Amino acid sequence: MACAATASNQPKRSPVDVYDDLLKLKELVDKGILTEAEFEAQKKKLLEST
Repeated sequence: MACAATASNQPKRSPVDVYDDLLKLKELVDKGILTEAEFEAQKKKLLEST
C-alpha cells in the first residue's frame, strides 16, 4: 500500500514558484473555472508549502 505524501515531507517550494502558481490559479478564477473558495483553499496549501 502506497503512502500518501504530506506537506511535512515534501521539499519546500521557492517563493517564485508559489507566486507563479498563484497567478495561474487567479487566471482560472478570472475565467470562471475555479470558484473563489477553491482558489482560497489552493492558495492556503501553496502558502503552507513555503
